Amino acid sequence: MSFTIISDRLITEYLVEYAAILDYFTKSNTYSPKFTTLTEDSSDLVPSVLESIKTLNSLPDREFESSYNLLIQIFQQQEFIEYTELLSSNLSIFSDLVSLIPESEANSIDYLLNRNGNKVKAATIISVLSNFFNSIPEDSNLRVEILRSIIKVIEISNSTSLLSETFTNNLPKWLIKSNAPNDEIKSILTNVSNILFKQSSRKNSALSLYKSLLNNDEISTDSKDLANFVILSLKSNSYEDLTDFNLSELSSFDPTLSELAQLYNNIDLAKFLSFASSNNSIFTKYALNETELTHILRVASITKLTLRNRVLPFSKIASELSIPESDVEEYIFNCIQFGILEGRISQSQEVLYVHKVKSIGSFDEENWKLIKSKLTAWKLSLKEIKETVDQVSSNKSRQKRTPQQQQQNKQRNQKVVA
Repeated sequence: MSFTIISDRLITEYLVEYAAILDYFTKSNTYSPKFTTLTEDSSDLVPSVLESIKTLNSLPDREFESSYNLLIQIFQQQEFIEYTELLSSNLSIFSDLVSLIPESEANSIDYLLNRNGNKVKAATIISVLSNFFNSIPEDSNLRVEILRSIIKVIEISNSTSLLSETFTNNLPKWLIKSNAPNDEIKSILTNVSNILFKQSSRKNSALSLYKSLLNNDEISTDSKDLANFVILSLKSNSYEDLTDFNLSELSSFDPTLSELAQLYNNIDLAKFLSFASSNNSIFTKYALNETELTHILRVASITKLTLRNRVLPFSKIASELSIPESDVEEYIFNCIQFGILEGRISQSQEVLYVHKVKSIGSFDEENWKLIKSKLTAWKLSLKEIKETVDQVSSNKSRQKRTPQQQQQNKQRNQKVVA
């Protein structure tokens, strides 16, 4: 059974339809007799409708949003109490909606697929909360409560995909217009950034949202907020340009983190490696992957180097990337293969002639993952080649022994057996 909402009707019509829905799904005649006698100025209208919400929350997913839309229309048209005041006095409406997501089952296949059809999906609950949000004036602080509820539903249900770009792009503006306190704005934006960051495909969205927090003149931030953004950037598995920020301000929060951030932003690989060898604790403290950062800076370094120089000796590349000069040719070959740069190698002169360089800012998440996997495979390949060479050298060494040496070795082995 489905119900269609028709706008611009009398409150009595909404009440009749609302009661009919509740009676139909409870298989009773509990609501219709009472609700059909109510009018917009009835003193018991609001208490009666509030009491019915428990039943409303038991409706199946397919009827849930349309029935809640009826409730919103009833609350807006009643004349006993101002609409936003009514909702502000009954915040349990929103918390009860959030509680419909069973935390213990939120990620189960049965819940996600809604196999029994009775449980309300996270997307439906967010739609209902969004309808409440859109029915409230922009400057009402009640909007902040609803936004928190929407974010909570997404967090509990692990439905990061429901955090649309429209939502995240407008979130700072909504919070400011709703007159949310500065600390609350920062708390909500930080929380949403962290939720987005957990999904690898949304890391750029997370950092963009954090940037909007730091760059918004209407939001007051400090060194701790900048530190949180920098730490996320260092965990992003791709190079993030931090030039827009005064990284020296981090000194008041953590001088060591400030130094690391500046080395990273300057793409100073040699100093980074020196720093890392004497500051291991900073990586543990902020759960940073030193190997990952080294890989990123190595790729960023060759890009930076080739942007400045079109003719590069192998010795210069080896020095800049902190790799053996014997590995340079293979490393360049892989960089060309991965599309980082275009050029040709002169083996006789041991020089790279650069034709074209891809800016690191144009690398997306997939580019970095591919480069990392290929370079890792390359390093393993070099290790295997070295082991093979060592093995061959060892075999040749044994073959070159004199007959007398071989006889002495045979006698020693016989003594061991005896």
